[in-house]
Amino acid sequence: MIRDHHRLVVCNAIDNLPSSFRVHCNNILITIITISILLLSNQNKVYAHGQNDLSNDSIYIKELKNIYGKGSKNKLAALNQLDSLLAIPDVINHPNVLVKGFRIKSKYLIDIKKDSALWYIRESVKIAADNNIKSEWFKSMKVYALRSKSLKQYDLSDSLYNVLFNDEYVNENETKKVILYADYASLKFNQSKSQEAIDALDNAIDIAVRNDYHKDDKFLYNRLSFLFFQLKEYKKSIRYNHKTIDLLRNHDAEYKSSYLNSIAASYLMLNEIDSAKLYLNKTIESNPSSIIRMFSYQYLSDIAVQEHEYNTALRYANLCVALANELNESTCECELRQAISYNRLGQYSRSQSIINKIKSCTSQHITKGIHNSLRIFELDNALRLMDREDLATSIDTIISERDSLNISKSKTQLLEIETKYEAQKKETENQLLKKDNEIASAKIAQQRTLLGGTAITILSLGILMISLVNRNRERKKSIESLNQKNTAIQALNQEITHRTKNHLALATALLSNDKRQSDNPKVRSILNENENRLRTLALVNKKLNQVSLQDKLNLKDYLQELCDDLIFSLRNDRNASIQLHCPELELDSEKTLRLGLITNELITNSIKHAKTENDHLSLQLRIEAKNNNELSYSYRDNGVKKDEDPISNSNSQGINLIESLWTQMNGTYTQSMVPYYKMVGSIVL
Repeated sequence: MIRDHHRLVVCNAIDNLPSSFRVHCNNILITIITISILLLSNQNKVYAHGQNDLSNDSIYIKELKNIYGKGSKNKLAALNQLDSLLAIPDVINHPNVLVKGFRIKSKYLIDIKKDSALWYIRESVKIAADNNIKSEWFKSMKVYALRSKSLKQYDLSDSLYNVLFNDEYVNENETKKVILYADYASLKFNQSKSQEAIDALDNAIDIAVRNDYHKDDKFLYNRLSFLFFQLKEYKKSIRYNHKTIDLLRNHDAEYKSSYLNSIAASYLMLNEIDSAKLYLNKTIESNPSSIIRMFSYQYLSDIAVQEHEYNTALRYANLCVALANELNESTCECELRQAISYNRLGQYSRSQSIINKIKSCTSQHITKGIHNSLRIFELDNALRLMDREDLATSIDTIISERDSLNISKSKTQLLEIETKYEAQKKETENQLLKKDNEIASAKIAQQRTLLGGTAITILSLGILMISLVNRNRERKKSIESLNQKNTAIQALNQEITHRTKNHLALATALLSNDKRQSDNPKVRSILNENENRLRTLALVNKKLNQVSLQDKLNLKDYLQELCDDLIFSLRNDRNASIQLHCPELELDSEKTLRLGLITNELITNSIKHAKTENDHLSLQLRIEAKNNNELSYSYRDNGVKKDEDPISNSNSQGINLIESLWTQMNGTYTQSMVPYYKMVGSIVL
């Protein structure tokens, strides 16, 4: 033990020597220097120190920490020092040191020797299991799963996570599953299994809420917002970005600017321009990093083009290019905005020169979206420079309506324009060739044939141009007529929506005003309940407006927003939280409304009447879709006893309303009070 300790000291000393000298220091030199140190040391002190170290591995663990700290600067030096430590014979008696050492070595080898990296982490898992070191086994298994995922060995990684989830040690320490589920979600997303990824993150959040473990909340919500953005569910992405921002501390300003930028991007995808501009301005005001500022300028340039403010669009595009050059990032995205702005400002040659420059970008920077835009504006520039205003106008129509039209329809129109352009070009070439042939023949034959052939050619071209002009005029009239009808329908829908919203808001305001003026607590309570019922109706109206002409609503989204609103509006009455478990289910608006009213009555009743052992009230609502086309509804709270509970009173307004609602849906329900209040019901879909 004494010898090994001093070998370690000497190895550390040699590692700090110049590389030209260190290469020639071998084990013989180390042994000689070690013996010299032993002879010069106080033997009694050294012996006592060695005896104390035999009972623990603190000196080796401390050295591992030093090696781990050096590895961030020089991996090869850290690996050499780690090999020297693991070569000490006495280390084999310290499994803790071996497990940690192999785990560190795997980390440094992952970018150098991938197969060796997996071998060392497997050995780390085996040693921890053989010596029953549960905590180290868990850490090594978790790293093993992550290493496998990074090397795209997804099946191996999946099996390792399943072992972890079913392990007794992990189940006894449930909060360890939070980060496991987060990493597992990343694996499932890499496997293009998006719903499984979302389920894994939901499980992580459920465990955190159940155990009051909120260390990783903002990390989990950020993962969810990213997943929903990739799935094009932008409203959900915005919701979870807001939850992430709410959890940030004052010193997390850089993270906040990133999440604000993500919210702006989601609003852009939803074509809600005003909201997108609002959050982009908030992003810039938060003093973001240069990379976030660059993305913000991209989005602002896109918005300016949509609003026909082309000089402003060009200014933002120039700022974007400047930042990209400063960061040594690809300028393709920013230069595309420059090309679009110059095109809209009528500087077609300049626009085309930038497009030619973008084409020289590496293939990894030319995305499918950039490639499609380049084709559109390159064709538009070419037509303008050829004075083909009629075809260029068609291109402009496609560009201006690209965000609102279906992508496949836009591509079809673009293909038709290109095909028409090529056909007319070929037809013109054929006509010119025919004309040349006729002229050549006329020169050989006689002047009259030349004059006649020329007249026929001119007449044919005139008829062709007249036909094209008439067809183009008719097409423009059809487009204008459709646009006018569409505008009228949209205006009517907006007026109906606006009036309904105002009427509901007015009714709510009147109830709220009556509630404030009443001195009778019972009257105020009744008015408050009716106000919440009216908000439930207003929420259905809002959701219906969001899904346009459809009569189907997303039940989970609706209930989540309803529950959040009720908990917030009744926060002065009771501190409460609710867990909602509901599938992604499209349900007709009538059933959705009735389920919302039932939920409103139950939550209001629990907050006002449920007695709990502490002041916190925990509610749970679980909805499941059965195989036999049936929907089950289960609600409970943690109240141990009810005091004059209106729901349990058969003559109360609440139970009468609930009974009426279940009857209207042809549903059944039961309720119980032991050991807590619970209602279970079902309806046929």
